[in-house]
Amino acid sequence: MDDAAGPGRAAWQHEFKPDRSVEPTFQAAPGYAFVVQGAGAAEDAVAVTAGVKLNWGSKTSVFATFDGKSPTGCIPMAAMSGSG
Repeated sequence: MDDAAGPGRAAWQHEFKPDRSVEPTFQAAPGYAFVVQGAGAAEDAVAVTAGVKLNWGSKTSVFATFDGKSPTGCIPMAAMSGSG
């Protein structure tokens, strides 16, 4: 193994407007408003990214990364790995 690298990141995220509702109206039919509810966002969450890349020579490497975001009560995660 020639070298290894391990990037990492941690962040705190605050959403100032977690409500995702919209109240549109029709121009041709005034007075007929409706509400569209979007997916709500967490007010506070921590985001973490970690990874490692191992290089074996000039043409071969192996890597893996992890992304996670943890708002209250829910933990969405993603992971990726590969070689080149």
